[in-house]
Amino acid sequence: MITLLSLLGYGDALITAALIERAGVAGHRIRIVGTSITAKVGELLDQPRAPDQMLFDEVPAFYALKKHGPVQALKDGLALRRWAQSHTGAGDTLIFEKPPSIRNRWMVSGRGASIIEIPKRTTVYQDRTEVLAPLIGDHPFPPVALPSGKAATVLINPSSRIAEKALTVGAVRGLVDAARTRGVAVTLIDVDGTFGALADQVERYLLKPALTDAARALKASDRYIGPDSFFLHLAYYYRVPELVFFPEGSNYFRPPGLFEHGCGLYLKDLDSPATLQARLDWFLG
Repeated sequence: MITLLSLLGYGDALITAALIERAGVAGHRIRIVGTSITAKVGELLDQPRAPDQMLFDEVPAFYALKKHGPVQALKDGLALRRWAQSHTGAGDTLIFEKPPSIRNRWMVSGRGASIIEIPKRTTVYQDRTEVLAPLIGDHPFPPVALPSGKAATVLINPSSRIAEKALTVGAVRGLVDAARTRGVAVTLIDVDGTFGALADQVERYLLKPALTDAARALKASDRYIGPDSFFLHLAYYYRVPELVFFPEGSNYFRPPGLFEHGCGLYLKDLDSPATLQARLDWFLG
């Protein structure tokens, strides 16, 4: 039995689920054990797939120590260990999407299952493809979708789970003005009400939308603009051309070809009007 422990956040869940989906029949040989996040992401796939078993409501505390603390981390680690003792055995393979080995091995040791961990080497897409290829075959991800023709609509999602990656209100106002100057209708997603001052400056303002509603709006858009966040990966998955801003020196989660094809920028580029205008002229058409 091959078991994927899908215990990380939305972006990680989508990338791995998309790879398993690309593997077709081979992917169905993998049992997915995850969280409610895994289930929500599975609903967004072109071929929806629910996890075979859910262990936690959210990312377990041993992967979110700063948020939940060591006591909860120990409790969650013991919960995973109890699951492994009753659901795995010799000859099984357990796939962890994240090191380190010592913690992972302690949580599932004693039953003789082999462990595969996905290291952080090049990009999240390439690392997972290479590590899982011996199990499901080599299914490399394609380059990002490129813009073609003039955009009629663009969806902007300024938020990110990590505050330092999010776009500021001033930056979003500039992007909205640039899009509307070019005759492009803007849909703005506001996950927590930060950007309410811009509600009357866009054609469609989605305040705290359900994930399925936000995904539907993205899928119907001609372009996507935002920071390094889950929607970066969702836009890539739906083949929506995207322009994405990263903190300088932090682009491990970039999809294939993002920077090579001109669809990746850094947050500092928002302060360079000439650079930004030239890229938007090309991106929006």
